Amino acid sequence: MTRAEQYRDEMDRLVERLGFREAYDVFRARLFDQASRGLLTGENIREIVRQIEPLFEPAAAHQLREIEKQYDDTLTVVNGLYRDLTSVDATRDLSRVATIERTNRTRWGRYSRETVGFISKQVRESLSKNETSKQLAARFEQSVDGKVVKFADTLARTIVKGHGQECKNEKARLGGVDFFTYVGPPVVTTGIPSTLSHRLCIELYRSRKRTFSAGDIDQMINGQIKPVRAFKGGYRCRHDWEPDPFYSGKDYKVTMITVMDGKREVTFGRHV
Repeated sequence: MTRAEQYRDEMDRLVERLGFREAYDVFRARLFDQASRGLLTGENIREIVRQIEPLFEPAAAHQLREIEKQYDDTLTVVNGLYRDLTSVDATRDLSRVATIERTNRTRWGRYSRETVGFISKQVRESLSKNETSKQLAARFEQSVDGKVVKFADTLARTIVKGHGQECKNEKARLGGVDFFTYVGPPVVTTGIPSTLSHRLCIELYRSRKRTFSAGDIDQMINGQIKPVRAFKGGYRCRHDWEPDPFYSGKDYKVTMITVMDGKREVTFGRHV
């Protein structure tokens, strides 16, 4: 097993600990209890939001705590596997690592606000139609539950793995390593690509050479979540930037290409 594969296995083990379903089910039960007792009322969405926020916040706070518990573990994995790059450990005090932690917290806060708004609209519509608690539950099963839990899980996994990659990037920086190779499971690059393949990943895998400088990686855009140096192809990406201390950079020349992926721009590097 290569080091890159070992790193990926360790990160997969860490993110498997994350889960939003249990906390969400507690919130859901509290919400339906309030609805059954006639305690949810409101003439507009803003009033409903104010009533639902205190019910949802414990679930969101629980998930955020679980996410942040993984940060020290990702540092341990990186410092152990990449000790040959430098004996200096990456820490959570390093600027880029600290920045991504703050940004991740902001992302989670945005998810929480948007989710409360989405749930509130469903509740308000249910109230306006004088639906029973049982009908509200059916409404949630049809249009709310899966979306809320799935995106929470996707975001949690993405930002924990992004944190791990940023720790790896900092370990490389401390060791003076400036080149990274895009590694991970092969993707379909011809015909109809897998829905699990991000456009950035597809374009990078079309090139035989997938080693880039940190500066060039910073110019790339995946059209979903940034920076590419931390989040690679986007949400739930299975790839990694692996530090390459042996790449000399001789004859290294890359051009940046921007393509449209639906309504989003994706920018990637191609060796020339």
